Amino acid sequence: MAQVVLIHGLGRSTGSMRPLAVRLGAQGFATTRIGYASRRLCFEEALDCVLRQLRDMPSRGPLHLVGHSLGGVLARHAAERAPDLGIERIVGLGSPYDGSQAAARVARLPGGRALFGPVLDEIPGFASLAPRPGWMAIAGVLALPWPGRLFGLEGENDGLVERRSAHGSAPVTHTVAAAHGWLPLSPAVARHVVEHLRAE
Repeated sequence: MAQVVLIHGLGRSTGSMRPLAVRLGAQGFATTRIGYASRRLCFEEALDCVLRQLRDMPSRGPLHLVGHSLGGVLARHAAERAPDLGIERIVGLGSPYDGSQAAARVARLPGGRALFGPVLDEIPGFASLAPRPGWMAIAGVLALPWPGRLFGLEGENDGLVERRSAHGSAPVTHTVAAAHGWLPLSPAVARHVVEHLRAE
């Protein structure tokens, strides 16, 4: 049976991925939620933490990763860094594959770095990795433009990440009407994830 590992985003916990885990479980997928100290670690430290947990998992067949925001970037890099893990499918939900101007803006605010940790300085410089089979990226789009304008975002965005960055170079992309923080809660997101994990 395939194992689906859910990875939360910056400033979140494993609990934030529970609604998606419940929806995937109802469709017959075995899920595991893993966490990392997102507010205390730099990107490489967070990646090492995720990789350790993936390696400690018992072998249960194909391994798929679904990450929200920073978690999706970690998932994509984990597949690149550890091909021996046999990661087959990757899904990013509002993940800043090509960086985030919102992160740069928050980093300049008083207390921004103290609240979100050292990775906040790294996010604006993220650059997409090459396209990879089995990689899907889902972007959120808000009907109201002002949240994105507050952070200086251009084009369609979910309030924190622009659609172009959330799609990155993924060969399969979707866009849903949802704010950044609500992507793991979205029924539309869950449907896209299920379809992708079941696709031949």
